[in-house]
Amino acid sequence: RNPPYVMDPFNDVATRKDWDHGVRESVANVIGPLADRFLWPQYLDLVRDVRYGGSRSVLIDYIHRIEDPRVPEILVDLLDDRTVVTFALHALGRIRYSPARVQIERLADDPNDEVRRQVRYALKRLAPDNPA
Repeated sequence: RNPPYVMDPFNDVATRKDWDHGVRESVANVIGPLADRFLWPQYLDLVRDVRYGGSRSVLIDYIHRIEDPRVPEILVDLLDDRTVVTFALHALGRIRYSPARVQIERLADDPNDEVRRQVRYALKRLAPDNPA
């Protein structure tokens, strides 16, 4: 008998890439809520590292907890990164970083619905009459 050929999922490039992304997101889900001031430099390095693509989105969700003066500018830089732009917009609104208003407004006509929705959220949070 000749059994059918079964592809090894760990040697398939596409499967390995999806698996890597899943592992990275799982690790980010653990690191995000637990990051303390001793880990902030490494945390911010991970957020800036484009090799991790969309897996950084989980870290960006928690970035508002980091009391580091570099956070707002890192988020502004991430507005040019299509893989995490929606998360950067949300975080900028969350920390109410009004100096980013111009950069946020330039994304108001973005073709992506979610980007436009996050632009509205961020601008609403930056409004001077918004107390919360």
